[in-house]
Amino acid sequence: METLIPVVERMPVVDASDLSDIIKATPDTITQACQVAKTVHSQETAEVAVAWCQARQAEIDRVEQKYSVLRDFLYKSHKAVTTGIANLVMPRDSGIRIVKEDGLKRWKQDEDRKRRAEEERLAAEQRKRDEEQKLAAAIHLEKDNPVLSEAILNSPVQSAPPVLPEVKPAGMSGKKKWAVRCVNKRELIKGIAGGKVPEGAATVDLKWLAAQAKLMDGNLQYPGVEVFEDMDISIRRAII
Repeated sequence: METLIPVVERMPVVDASDLSDIIKATPDTITQACQVAKTVHSQETAEVAVAWCQARQAEIDRVEQKYSVLRDFLYKSHKAVTTGIANLVMPRDSGIRIVKEDGLKRWKQDEDRKRRAEEERLAAEQRKRDEEQKLAAAIHLEKDNPVLSEAILNSPVQSAPPVLPEVKPAGMSGKKKWAVRCVNKRELIKGIAGGKVPEGAATVDLKWLAAQAKLMDGNLQYPGVEVFEDMDISIRRAII
């Protein structure tokens, strides 16, 4: 039988003493970056800023190279462990979900419908009995006290609704929640445009819109969408 956690002979050890300059300078990196960014006003200062970025990239390369063996070791170990756990957990997790969704929830919802239907039936019978009692009382008082008889006839019947016990097995609980599905996207959009539906009902997919703008080379003309030119800056590594 395969072991769940991979057996390794030895975890690689990293001597980071030659990274002391990087470790010491790290807390001030962001402050320096903000200062450098503010100085970019000309070709000369831009080249200084590029050189600063190249120097930081070189430090990144040193750190990643130093820890690459340990990182790869930990990544492979983590992947092996999580895969082993998933192989054991996922079938059981899926099995629980199947039983809950296709068995227990279906049965519970059916039982709740039956319970509500029975409560409605009992409530209707109770209302009928209360109406008959009210009518009998009004008829009994019709000759001796017609005013009270008329008041009884006009008074509403207030029957206590029956509440049947909820059926559920030991160890299971069910909490009612409201779920939604969009059955007509165009009608939803019309509702938002007409002010009948809050704007939060729809989200704007900026990535999709940006992809469309790129596809159309910036000539995107959608109502409510502004296309503006942006830029990605790339810094090449310094040649050592």
